[in-house]
Amino acid sequence: MICSCVVYRVPSGASLSQKAEVYGYGIFLLELITRRKPIFSGVTVDADLHMWVQRMLPVQGLQIVDPSLLNTTYNYENLFSFIFLALSCTEEVHDNRPAINDIIITLQQLKTIESGTNRTGYLFSY
Repeated sequence: MICSCVVYRVPSGASLSQKAEVYGYGIFLLELITRRKPIFSGVTVDADLHMWVQRMLPVQGLQIVDPSLLNTTYNYENLFSFIFLALSCTEEVHDNRPAINDIIITLQQLKTIESGTNRTGYLFSY
């Protein structure tokens, strides 16, 4: 049996630390919201998910989001907030990434807002 896994390379080259873990978590969040792999072949070039989201978000907006999430009653402002949180976690400079506690607080706030507008969603359900 051959197993493989994706290893996230932290751009700043920092040793394994909380900020490096935050980077990996940010990539996971981007995968979750876009349903794309961290590195994928685009139409013309291989693309890094973080860079692709940064490039496409201003042009396509929520069209970068997994369509199954758009066909729900989710608050679209929350989806943007979720994307911006993920992008902040994947900042090039590790000192610019949020602390783990700040990520948790933001996700809890989004969950609270979302549960007030959407009782059937699963994006922020635990």
